[in-house]
Amino acid sequence: MNEKSMEEAMKELLSMDNKTTYPKAKAAIDRYRVQNPGQTEFANVSKKNLLKFLENPEMVALRMYFATNEKNENTLVFVGIDASGENILNTKPTMAAKSSGPAIDGGTEDDVDDDSLMNEFQLYPPPPKPNNNL
Repeated sequence: MNEKSMEEAMKELLSMDNKTTYPKAKAAIDRYRVQNPGQTEFANVSKKNLLKFLENPEMVALRMYFATNEKNENTLVFVGIDASGENILNTKPTMAAKSSGPAIDGGTEDDVDDDSLMNEFQLYPPPPKPNNNL
């Protein structure tokens, strides 16, 4: 497989229409449920918190890392990314404002401002199953 440059990848990302159809979304969710029985199925985040997180004017997209929290539950970590494809990690004065590349490796716990990361979600392992037909 031919690797794309970060610039090419960002251009493609920003031109994508991320919408899908109900049948495709339902089929994808059903495949996940079959392949991952008993795992966390979804996570909720409030609109207020998400909009506050998205306020950074440098952010052109959102990177979502799959993660496992301290309770051993599958979750996500959201990080904003800028037009060059770099993680936006608001930092304390002790380091540069961005990490290099897509990894969360831009410094120590004491260097990165927690407001630049989002990971507090309401997680739902099955059951309960939401009443949203997906």
